[in-house]
Amino acid sequence: MKKIISLILPLILLAGCIFVPGTAVYASAWGNMDSYPLKVNSTISLNKADTKKAKEYQEYKVYYYLNGKKEYDSYKYVCYKFKAPKSGVYNVTVKGSGKGSLSLVQFGSDKYDTGIMDCDWDDAQRKSKKYSINISMNKNDVCYLVLFHNYNRQYSSVSTKVEKMMPKAVSTTANSIKLTWPKELDEDGYQVQQYKKNKWCTIKTINKNKNSCTVSGLSAAKAYKFRVRSYHNEPNDGKLGSKKVYSKWSFASTITTKYNVNTSVSSLKSKKSRQITIKWKKVKASGYQIQYSTSSKFKSAKTVTVSKNKTTSKTISKLKAKKKYYVRIRTYKTVKVNGKNTKLYSSWSKTKSVTTKK
Repeated sequence: MKKIISLILPLILLAGCIFVPGTAVYASAWGNMDSYPLKVNSTISLNKADTKKAKEYQEYKVYYYLNGKKEYDSYKYVCYKFKAPKSGVYNVTVKGSGKGSLSLVQFGSDKYDTGIMDCDWDDAQRKSKKYSINISMNKNDVCYLVLFHNYNRQYSSVSTKVEKMMPKAVSTTANSIKLTWPKELDEDGYQVQQYKKNKWCTIKTINKNKNSCTVSGLSAAKAYKFRVRSYHNEPNDGKLGSKKVYSKWSFASTITTKYNVNTSVSSLKSKKSRQITIKWKKVKASGYQIQYSTSSKFKSAKTVTVSKNKTTSKTISKLKAKKKYYVRIRTYKTVKVNGKNTKLYSSWSKTKSVTTKK
């Protein structure tokens, strides 16, 4: 098998040292290589010292003829193996530091037609030295990711991470959520769905390769589920126009809108030695959170939680005498997120201050 690998790799590299999508390569050859096992939400980092001692990181020296003269190039590569724990779309991110150039090749498992995919990067990714691809997989599928770079233009370190591909919140308000997701380089658009009334409903179809959208008209302090998939246009079997070919759905994400029911400190006094009494306005909330500190920037602040909505005052004792204290308050609401109780907090009120009695 090592002989097969040694024959295949130079042939691929000699083809202009750039991989052509669709080139047939047997994944079984890569499957028998030493490889780093990738897991969801884990990162594998390699630096130059690692590349010298790691048996998985191998070097190939290839030659070709240019104007009748024999030329040499050295390439290094490392193989990663990833087994999908669930069906869905996974995002692979590769980050490089220092000066270098990278190519990433994805091979399917032995069960499927194999070939080389996603082997090129766009200009923005090259400039940022952060490369990203999305891979659609069924449960227990295995894929091999082979990272190549020119030996003379090697990054000083490379880190590789796999995550579930899902929409994430860029920003949230009480009534809207701005979503984003990893971009697919060669796709024509995206379809976004929201889970409503026990079924998935399409809420956005984006007819360009823009990996973000804003969902409006939502309720405050409420959890919402979203998922996304990409599509590309293909000829419609000889008919006029084209048809959309969709990827798998991403994993679903649960995002909660902000809680915007605020209150304020209506009274702050020190009636007895080394204690203060705070009063506030009652609002529709699950409870309140009070923060106090001797620092106006609330450094080393202490927090007190009042869990009863009807309570509108609190006395805090065992403070320092003749010391100025800064106080603020916020509300919270307890909601269910993915079956668990979660506290959503409002913004802090304006700060008030008081000096404790001797």
